[in-house]
Amino acid sequence: MYTANLTVSHLSLINYSVMFALTASALTLRQINLVMGIPEWVQITATYHWQKHA
Repeated sequence: MYTANLTVSHLSLINYSVMFALTASALTLRQINLVMGIPEWVQITATYHWQKHA
């Protein structure tokens, strides 16, 4: 009985880890998409501004 409970908790721990990993990668992909979605003129302006003050 004890080993059965141990296995169930172990499986649920794995499940939580997988869920956490999926959530983290989804957030990362979303951030990448947001960055890639920034219009080019914003990037160009930021680069020009940075070079001017460098």
